[in-house]
Amino acid sequence: MNTAMWVMQLLGKAHSVDVGAKRYVDVLLNDDSFTSGIWWGSEKGLTGKLANQVTHWPEIIGKEFAQDNANAVIHNFIK
Repeated sequence: MNTAMWVMQLLGKAHSVDVGAKRYVDVLLNDDSFTSGIWWGSEKGLTGKLANQVTHWPEIIGKEFAQDNANAVIHNFIK
């Protein structure tokens, strides 16, 4: 698995755990670059520049009722 991840990183198809953790922290703490209330993820593929995911998933992210339904389902499991 380590070799496969190394190859994927070389091809730009994956990133290290450190890079992934930094992305989470950046979105969480950097209000100037990352607006709250937006689902941030890779602009293209699995890694790279972060972008608003509404362009990739408008039927889910762009619809408040879909988010409300997901929230209700999640809270049914974590009671």
